[in-house]
Amino acid sequence: MKYVYVIFFCFLAVTFAEHTSEKIRKSHKACQNDPNTKIKDDTLKKYRRDETVDDPNFPKYSLCMNIGTGIQNKNGDIDKDKLKKNIEGDFSDASKVSEILSDCGTRKVGITAEEAALALINCLNHHYRLAMQQDSLL
Repeated sequence: MKYVYVIFFCFLAVTFAEHTSEKIRKSHKACQNDPNTKIKDDTLKKYRRDETVDDPNFPKYSLCMNIGTGIQNKNGDIDKDKLKKNIEGDFSDASKVSEILSDCGTRKVGITAEEAALALINCLNHHYRLAMQQDSLL
């Protein structure tokens, strides 16, 4: 269960509905069972502590998790509606939700699906860290 909470923080740091937390657990298990997306045991801990992550599978794992939770597709495109729904679960301020969607919700042109996944989780992580510092999460 502790591992699930680490995943929560790393991938949106969101308190999801019960069915979504099950989706996260299943996605993590599936991603870890695939040798192409499996990450080292300490990778998420490093990411959570804002340390440099040197695991070569982390971008693939990130995309795998984002696909599993529905916020990205296999091509790396972001599903803004699903992303917005997840963000709205954590922020009561509509302007903050709009700001996060504006900053994080569009895939940059010319980057791979894995790069898009990393950019998305890094952007979200940045906004959630700021919100935690400002105590503006629900």
